Amino acid sequence: LIQNKATKIRSIFTKDYADMDVIFIQEAAAIFVQNFHEDREANEKYAVLLPWNVDGKRDQNSLILVRREKFRESCSTDLTSAVLDGIDGSWVAPGDLVAFSISDVAGRRWLLVSFHGDSNGLS
Repeated sequence: LIQNKATKIRSIFTKDYADMDVIFIQEAAAIFVQNFHEDREANEKYAVLLPWNVDGKRDQNSLILVRREKFRESCSTDLTSAVLDGIDGSWVAPGDLVAFSISDVAGRRWLLVSFHGDSNGLS
């Protein structure tokens, strides 16, 4: 898995999970997004929803992939700050949580949240 890791991971999304409309990812390196956008097949299939506070040092980011043919990325709103404020997110490290509101192509609104944390039992 270590050799060609980025390629193998993108292959999972474009082949093994090709029929998924939403994929929640935790503990992703910040470079994951760049590598994902460089893969034409993956980038055409999925939009990446990432929090405003992506952490490039810890490389433990939560992300959400949404299928472009099912969801309208232009109708998405990053709610990460609002969720953190509502839960007293002082124990959540940058990038651990991502929350988005997004519309699907039928006009329905969805709340999508992905979280990973090492909170020493505080969560």
